Amino acid sequence: MNTEFQHPESSLTLEDAAKMHLAESAKWARFLAIIGFVLIALIVLAAALFLTMGSALSDAFVQSGAPPLTGFLIGVIYLVLGGIYLYPTVQLFNFAKHTKAALQSNQSRQLTESMGNLKNVFKFFGILTVIVIGIYLLMIVLVLAMGAGNLMGR
Repeated sequence: MNTEFQHPESSLTLEDAAKMHLAESAKWARFLAIIGFVLIALIVLAAALFLTMGSALSDAFVQSGAPPLTGFLIGVIYLVLGGIYLYPTVQLFNFAKHTKAALQSNQSRQLTESMGNLKNVFKFFGILTVIVIGIYLLMIVLVLAMGAGNLMGR
């Protein structure tokens, strides 16, 4: 059974195989989102432990030569990472939810919303990838500059 989606300029028909692929994708997206929420909870729990036990951990870190407030800093970093990971996880969960609703109700509006959520997931990871590549390139330039500085200093 085909479903026809009408747009002012064109129409799109989803074949049964496409619906099955979307339904399976939604199931996997829901699974990954739930795992993501569990991991975020564990990250926040670890952050809370570092923040509440920060002074004791900082003392232990200082004795090993680390700078003071290391435990607190690690807790803050964990909170930031948990917050960053929350956005794509919510978008993935919304993709799964709206795709399932679209397939059950046969409404193009729901499918459009789910595709917007999926786009946001890919956009997020694309931007994150560009940032990480930029950090790597900056690190390479800094290491090369420090190496060149050491050679010049000889």
